[in-house]
Amino acid sequence: MASRGCASNKIAGALIAVVVLAAAVTLVRAYGFGARADQGKNAAQASLNDCAADPVAVKLIENGEARTVYETGDAELVASTFAALDDCTVGDAVDERMSDAGRTLVFAYADGSEQSVEFEGKNIVLDKTAYRLDGADELWRQLAAIKSSQRN
Repeated sequence: MASRGCASNKIAGALIAVVVLAAAVTLVRAYGFGARADQGKNAAQASLNDCAADPVAVKLIENGEARTVYETGDAELVASTFAALDDCTVGDAVDERMSDAGRTLVFAYADGSEQSVEFEGKNIVLDKTAYRLDGADELWRQLAAIKSSQRN
């Protein structure tokens, strides 16, 4: 009888171990090493809350050696900048981080609310993690246009 009870305990222990392992794998996939839910989404969907209104102004904040702020209310430039962001796709997380190449794009709305998107170099930052930003060539041209509009 003692050997039968010992075998039952071993089977029960093995079953518990399998259940614990399955739960751990599920948690790691969901929270740890799995793909971010925003990967594959366009950058506007991933970084901005749903907003039915179109932005009326855009501000570009560059944080390098000095902080520089560029702002425009030019409707065409605001719309084309938002469209360029919307055309970008969030890629894989990147390992290398840049502390001196931060930029923030702030969209302002008629009701006074604002939504911002953070960049680090040519990457987008979501929840303190940098991701490759695919299809961003037009976005970088729009950011240069915002800067140029301040010099005129």
